[in-house]
Parts: sequence; structure tokens; C-alpha cells
Amino acid sequence: MTPAHPLSPPPGPRAPDPGDAGSSDAEVPLDGDGRPVPDLRRTSLRAAAEAAAGPSLLWVGAGVVVAVLVAVLVGTAAGAQVLAGVAAAGGAARALLPAAREPVAVSVRSRRFDAGVLLVAAVALLVLARSLPTVPGQPG
Repeated sequence: MTPAHPLSPPPGPRAPDPGDAGSSDAEVPLDGDGRPVPDLRRTSLRAAAEAAAGPSLLWVGAGVVVAVLVAVLVGTAAGAQVLAGVAAAGGAARALLPAAREPVAVSVRSRRFDAGVLLVAAVALLVLARSLPTVPGQPG
């Protein structure tokens, strides 16, 4: 017997046809261990709803708006520094807050990966903000 292609569906019950969404006799897809496979569309919609309902999306959005305002009113270097602060705050919150209170708006991958990416981005933004040339007579 030849092994199945690595991208072929697992043996067992078939996945429901999208046209069967309204029928009550649609089969539930099972993984190799016989457990039901989660509906990723429903899972991602639930995660989006949690992010929209949580305060973390509001905080991130407000931080970006403040960074843009500072960049326009004060200067690009100052705006980049504020944005670096927002990224650093998001990374610290993701790293330090317990799972029950974690910021859903910055929770994409694992806790370490998310915190690491945000903190590296914050440092990179600070370095870039410090290296921006200033134009005499303009804020910056």
C-alpha cells in the first residue's frame, strides 16, 4: 500500500460541503484521532469579536492616533518615539499580564513571540527615530 500524499485529506469522514450548511445531517469533520476539527471561520470570528470587545484594541488605536498627532504637530522623530512607546507597552503587557487579562489586540502567536516582536519593533523605531535628520527651522 502506498502512503497517502502529505496534502491529501485524512482518512475518515469527509468535511461538510459548504452547500450543506443548513442541513442537519451534515457530517462533522474529524482529525486523525477521531476528535472534531474546529471550524476556523467560527474561531477567527470569535477572536475578532473578542478583540473588538476588549479594551486593548482601543488602547492600541488611541496610541497610534496620538503618535500620528505628535508626528504632525511636533515632528516625525517625536511621533516615532511615541509609536515606539506604544509598541513597548504592548510588548510589556503581552509578556507580563496573566492569560485572563492579556491584550487580545496584540495576541497573535505565542506570548514570547508576540512580546519579542513588539519589543524589537520598539527598539528599531527608537533607533530609526534617533537617526532621522533634522531640518533647520522645522520641528523634529
